[in-house]
Amino acid sequence: MQHEAIKYQVWSYPTSPQAGLADDKMPRILLAEDNSLDQVSIRRLLEKGNVQVHCVDNGRDAVDEARSGRYDLILMDILMPEMDGFVATLKIREEEQAARGGTVPIIALTAYSLKAIQDKCRSVGMNGYLSKPMSARELRAVCGLFCVLPPGEGAEPEACGTLPILDEEEALENLGGVRPLYDELVDMFIDQAPHLIDHLADLVRAGDTEATKRHIRRLMVSADTIGAKRLAHLCSHIQSSLDGGNLDDCAQWTAQLPHELELLTNTILLDRDGL
Repeated sequence: MQHEAIKYQVWSYPTSPQAGLADDKMPRILLAEDNSLDQVSIRRLLEKGNVQVHCVDNGRDAVDEARSGRYDLILMDILMPEMDGFVATLKIREEEQAARGGTVPIIALTAYSLKAIQDKCRSVGMNGYLSKPMSARELRAVCGLFCVLPPGEGAEPEACGTLPILDEEEALENLGGVRPLYDELVDMFIDQAPHLIDHLADLVRAGDTEATKRHIRRLMVSADTIGAKRLAHLCSHIQSSLDGGNLDDCAQWTAQLPHELELLTNTILLDRDGL
C-alpha cells in the first residue's frame, strides 16, 4: 500500500492468517454489497483467487449468514437497504459476545475514507476498511491478512497470500544481487531498529507528530530496503494515521512494532542457520 494514496487500513488482524474453515481449506468470504455492479466485480476478483464467495445485498441477510459461523471473513458495504453495514456489524458483534465464541473479521467497503467513517467503523467493531473501487492486488492484500489465500489465476507472486515477513530475494535483486552489501544492511538494521522503535514510541507518547513522521519514514524505507515486508507495511499504516491526524491509531500501530521486529529477527536468524 502506498501511503500517499490510502486505499485501505486494517487496525486489527492476527499474527498469521488462518486456514479456511471449510473442509477443503478454501477461504470462505461473505460479501455484503447491494450495488450489483460492485457485487459482481468484487466476487469475480475473489473467485479468480480461488476463494469461495457468498453474496447478500443487505445487512439483515449478512447478520443471518454470519450466524452460521461458516465464514473466514466478511466484506461489509456500509450503505445498504434494510440494515446498513454499521448496524449489521453491531448486531454480529453482540451475538458473538452473547455466544462467547470467536469473532469473524469484518472489513468495511466504502467509497469514503474520511476519518469520521474510519472512527465509526472501529467503534462498531470492524477490523478495517477498504475503499472502492479496488484492484485485485488491494483486495488480496487485505484478505491475505486474515485468510491463507491460494494462488489466483494469473496473480503476481507478490500479490499472492499475505505479505511475507522477509522477501530476501526481491531485496537482493534491488541491490544488484550483491550479497555482502545485503548482509551488511541487514546487520545494521537489526542493530539500529530496536533503538529507533523505542524512540518512536517516546515521540508518539509526547505527541510530536512531525518528528514521528520523520522517524517512521526512516524505519519504513530501511525495512523496505532489506525486504522486511510486514514491518514496512505496518510503518505505512502508522504513516497514514499520522497523515490523517489519528494519533490513537498511531499509538496502537506503534505498539505492534516490537512484535513485528521480533518476528523479522527470528526469521533472519533461522535463514542464516539454514533452518
